[in-house]
Amino acid sequence: MEISDNWMPLILQSVSDSIKYKEMLLQSETLRDIEDHEENLIFLSELLGYLKDEYSKNQHKFTLTPEEILGKNA
Repeated sequence: MEISDNWMPLILQSVSDSIKYKEMLLQSETLRDIEDHEENLIFLSELLGYLKDEYSKNQHKFTLTPEEILGKNA
């Protein structure tokens, strides 16, 4: 599968936002199926790591670094 270079910054940001959302959701006292959400958070974190690595390998194609896209805590 190939992903357009134009989509990569958006995908990085979307996965990062999904992780932040899941982390906030896990703090909810009314959440059910906590284990499923924790597992999903792990997969999202692994996906973000993979995407950042692939983005960095192709950094010459982009003007921004992953850290600039995702913020200093990326």
